[in-house]
Order: sequence, then structure tokens, then C-alpha cells
Amino acid sequence: MRNALLLAAASTCLLITGCDKPAATSEPGKGTPSLPDVPTAATVPVAAPLPVASHLGIATRVPADADFFLAGYHADEWVKKTIEEFLKSELFKDIESKPDAPKPEEVPLYVGDEAFVFVNGGGVQLQALTSGYRDVMAWSTGQFVAGALRELEKKERDPAETKAWADSMSADLLERILNAVEKDSQLQVPSVVMGWHPDAAKLDACSKKVAEGLDELLKKSPDAQPVSFEAQGASFKGFEFEGSKVFAKALEDARKAMAEDPKAKEMLDQIPQERIERVLAAMEKVHFTVASGSLDGRIFLYCGNGKEGFRLAASPEQSLAATDDLKWTNAYAEKKISGTVYFSEAMVRTVLPLLDSSVYFEEIAKKIGPPIRNERIFRELLSDLAQTEKQLAQRDASALSVIGVADEGFRLEFRGGWPDPALDYNAPLRMAEAADAKKPVLRAHWVQNRARNDLSWKSWETYGLIVDAALEEAKAHADSPLKKVPEGAIPELLSEIRALNRAYRDEFRAGIGDEVAIVADLKGEIPAVPGISEEVIRNNTMPRFVIVREVKDRALLDKAGATSAGVWSNLTGMASKYSGNEMPLILPQKLDSDDLTTWYFPAPFIGGDFVPGVSLNDKLWMVGTSRELASGMAKALATPASGSESGMLVEIDMAPYWDWMQELVKRNGLNADQLLEEAPEEMKKLTKPEDVEKALESMRKMKGLSYRKWLEQGKPRASLHVRYAN
Repeated sequence: MRNALLLAAASTCLLITGCDKPAATSEPGKGTPSLPDVPTAATVPVAAPLPVASHLGIATRVPADADFFLAGYHADEWVKKTIEEFLKSELFKDIESKPDAPKPEEVPLYVGDEAFVFVNGGGVQLQALTSGYRDVMAWSTGQFVAGALRELEKKERDPAETKAWADSMSADLLERILNAVEKDSQLQVPSVVMGWHPDAAKLDACSKKVAEGLDELLKKSPDAQPVSFEAQGASFKGFEFEGSKVFAKALEDARKAMAEDPKAKEMLDQIPQERIERVLAAMEKVHFTVASGSLDGRIFLYCGNGKEGFRLAASPEQSLAATDDLKWTNAYAEKKISGTVYFSEAMVRTVLPLLDSSVYFEEIAKKIGPPIRNERIFRELLSDLAQTEKQLAQRDASALSVIGVADEGFRLEFRGGWPDPALDYNAPLRMAEAADAKKPVLRAHWVQNRARNDLSWKSWETYGLIVDAALEEAKAHADSPLKKVPEGAIPELLSEIRALNRAYRDEFRAGIGDEVAIVADLKGEIPAVPGISEEVIRNNTMPRFVIVREVKDRALLDKAGATSAGVWSNLTGMASKYSGNEMPLILPQKLDSDDLTTWYFPAPFIGGDFVPGVSLNDKLWMVGTSRELASGMAKALATPASGSESGMLVEIDMAPYWDWMQELVKRNGLNADQLLEEAPEEMKKLTKPEDVEKALESMRKMKGLSYRKWLEQGKPRASLHVRYAN
């Protein structure tokens, strides 16, 4: 296997080449033809097209079909502030005294207000690579299972068979790499362009420094040939490497490195010479180029295939900034955008093969054989599981773009990728207003996608059936450790597990709604736990929470509760039966209050507001730690809500937390002399009330956090906002 990886490494230079991308369509940045115009009624308002995202700077020069784009803005301001702090330090005084010390005020001018990198090409090749990697690993898993089954037959694994497995795996991996490269006779090297926008006064100095750095780095390489060219209106100078020579040299170096290992040489020889020659011939026209130049006041460093590989958009209207994937950022054009990142749909889709585990189960199913007695059952279960996993892995993928915005703290705004399959984006969040009215520290809301959850549960049920079949299979072997388990224990346990599954699937899931709300605050009563004084209990509060769900069918939920209580009773009886000791049966107790029924397990310190358990009525099902909070949510939700929001919402408000902490410190000030008698003086200082107050005031700058997911014009959107005071 080590040799396989070494051999694969010898061919990694192929990974930077691959087939041409699909031809661009009439609409910039799209991978599929535009749909025909659809007549609309005159009464339907037509939204004005969004303008080009010119506020994203270099994005107006990035080609619309770029696969990756990353840019950062306002770095000079951050550097300037950092330097201002640095100038106050003692370290600066030492540096300033040196004769060749840099001028601090000029550093931001060199850094500039924009830095960027974008890549043309590469997405299609990466898709082939991730898909091939998944398939090879799935195949390897199948081979491992086959070997394990042979060992169960008490047959020692044949070393020749192991070697054949490893060789076959490495050959298959190399075959897939070469297939990714050779899909077209015309190979393409992804073009990588990076650079920055320095102050105009420092443009020439920066350009000269980059050129000198390239020259120093590459001029000593025997394969590097100096090159200069004009591209897109810019003059470039750098070095060029002939593709065939680079690949041939890499292959020759690999041969030399593995010459002392006959096995490695044997594996290297698995690549047909004719195929190597074919790749070399295709790479004759490839020229690996590294060059630098300047244009529009920006420094460019380019790595790609000759001067033809360097491409910029001819105009802003033909750039990435003119596509819907970036035009949505116009909503934040007046804000201070600190950075943006973009992945094309092809790049996003490179992740999808890694989400699909179905091929693993398909390969395992193929290898099921002796000594498995019920081969058919295992194959059918694994095939069913593969089909379910394939459905779970399906995603409606699109290009992903993200921007960072300074806005009462910092926010990240996302568009694209794929919708969260676990969410129902169309259903309204009807509990959001009631939860917000409670002024909680935390609240979270979403509506589950029932079809997706049912599919996930089906997957888990299949796993359970596989475990069940495996246990039956294991019991049939004479030397199975399960022989030591008391007779009847496993069937009884499995019977109770099946009963719980039925209670969840046929009763609880059928009777519960899909909307979920989580609410937490800091107003809970402290229970009378031994060791806590009455004064502390009386004068303080503690965190509490409740999870709220809608009720679709109260009778089914009551039935699910009864089934679960019966299973608990049976499991307690089993524990007594097989352990030989009588286990106490603790069943949940019932407590009626207002129109709520609360079920809880009794404990010495439970009472008052602190009653961890399940509360429900005909409309709501709630689990949490507080009767008062559950009752309050039930009353608040009795009023119909507008449900103006949808998707997913999470809000954390830190102000109540800081108030709670301040009150806690004020009422329960630590006695440092008693608690830290032997502690260092530095630690004792930390417990002084004035120091604690200063720390809390500093932490109050953190105002809160919000996270949202929703659909906007059919595209998934998300927002993460960290609120803090500047």
C-alpha cells in the first residue's frame, strides 16, 4: 500500500492538468444554456436587474467562468492600526535605532487596500478526482471485508492475494487519475492569478520587487526558460517550463527514488509505456508559466499555461461581478466589506461524491459470501442501505459565494451551495414571535423536513436490521463470545428495542409536528440541592430551557409515552432477572398544572419551577427543565402568530447573560483570603471586585450572535452575525 501511494505521488503532476471546461454559455458564469423567455402577465411586476458588483474591486476583471475567487479589502487600514500600536511599544524603539530600519508609515502603502487570487479551470478535474477517490476507497473497503470473511473461515490470508489486492488498488487509482487527464486530447492547466493593489506611489517598487523575487527563485532551474509576453494589456516577465519535460523528469525522478525497491519498480511498470507516451504527446503544447506584471494599478503574479492562460474579463459586464453569484452583494455595497470568496458550481460539486456512501455498501454487498450463512439477507439489507444513502446524498448544488461585512460587529453572508436537506424552507416559523417575547438568552427555530427525516430513520432502521442479522450470524458459531450471554437475553433485548422503534416511528413521529423551538433564559429557580444554602437558593437564579414541538395527534403521543414506559418496565425486569438482583422500578410521575400535564422521574431535589421532564397539552409537546417556562410558552403560543419568517433562526442575546453574571458577582462576591490563601498574589488580584467588574464591562462589548438560513429567489442564503461594540 505504501508503494501504491508512492507511485501515485509520482503522477501527481498530472492532477494539475485535465479536460477543458464546458464551453461558456450566452449568460456569463452559467454552466447550462439559458431558458427560453416565458411570457408574463402585464400585471406581474418585473424586478429591475441588479447592477454589476463594482464595489468588489478586482471582481470586475475576473472572468465570469472562473472556478475560484478570493479577495480581501482594507488590509492597509488594519496594518496601519497595528503599526500605530506597535509604535508605542518598547520593541519599536529598539528597531528604530537601527540604520536600515523600515519607515513604519510606508508599510500600509505597500500592503494596499486589496489582495486577491482567482483560478480559471480545475473544477471539472477535481470532480473526477474526488469521485475516483471515493470509488477506490469503496472498492478497498469491499476487499477488506472479503479478507475478513476469509479469516472467519480459518483460512490464513495468502500473501500473494494481499499483494494482488494492493497492486490492483494502486493500478485502479492510477487508471482513474489518467482517465481524468485524458478525457480530451487537448489538455488544460488551471490558471492561477494572484496579486494586490498597492498605493500608486509604491506600484513600481512592488512590481520590481516581485520580478526580482521570481528571478532569484527560478533562474537557477535548468528547465526554466526566461519569457516575456503581452497579455490583456499588461506586460509580463517570468519563466516557462515545457510540460512534457516536467512530467518526464518527475517520472524519471520517481523511478530513481524507487529503484532500490523492486516491488515499487514492479508497480511503476504497471503503467503502460504507450499510455505514458500518449500523455507526454498531449502535454507537448503545455507550457507551465510563472510570470509577473502590473495592470490597472495592480500587481499580478500568474501561474498557468503560457500567455494564453492569462485571462481577464474584457469589461465589467462580462466579469464575475456581473453574474447573479456576486450581484446579490449590492445589498451590502454601502457597508464595509472586508472580503469575498466564490466557488463555481463545478467546485461545489467536487464535495458531493464524498457525501455519497452508497458505493461502500454496494461493494461490501458484492463481497458477502462464506462463511456467512444468510448471504441473501445481508446482500438485500446492504443494497437497501445503499439505495437509501444514495437518496440522502442528493443535493441541488449551485455556485457558492460569501462576503464578510463590518456591521455592528462582523457578519458573514452566504449565497448558494445547496439547501440544508433537513429543513423545510417553505413552512413558516410560527413560534418565533412567542419565543422572542420571553426575552431569552437563546432561541432557535426551524421546521424539519419530514420526508428527509423519515428517510434518515429508514437508514438507521436498516443499520439495526444489519446488527440484528449479524448477532444471529454470530450466535451460530461455536466459539462466539455470545455463547456466554444468558439464553434468551439477546432476543428479549432486541424485542424491546423494536418496540421503542415502533413507538418512535408509528406513534411519536406520527403524532408530533415538524416545527421546533428552543428557548433558554437565566430565570430558573435553584433547586434545594444538599450543600447549597437557603440564602443562595433564595437570592440567585440559574439557566433553564425548554424545547417546544407542535402536537398533531395527542392520542398517539400518549400512546408513545405508554409504550416507552412499558419498555422501561420490561428493561428493569430484565436487569433484575439476569443480574440476580432486584432492581427498583422507577416510573415517571404525573403532574397536572393549568392545561399542561408534566411527566417526570422523581428525585429528592425536584420541585417548584425545577421539574425536568415532558409537558404537553393538545397543542404543544415540550421537554425542558422549567415548569414556569413551559407554561409561559404555552400561554404565549395560544395567540395566533404571523409566521413571517421561515427557514432556520438562531439568536443569542448576551446582555441578559452579562446582567446575570454581574448580579451573581455582586451577591456572591468571592472571599479571596479564604479561598486562595496559598495562591500566588497574581491570582488573588483576579478575584478583587473591582477587577471582576472591569472584566465584565470589557466582555459586555460582545452583544450577541445570530444565525439564519432561508431561500432567496430559489437560492439558499445564510447569515452569521457576531454583534460586538467597536
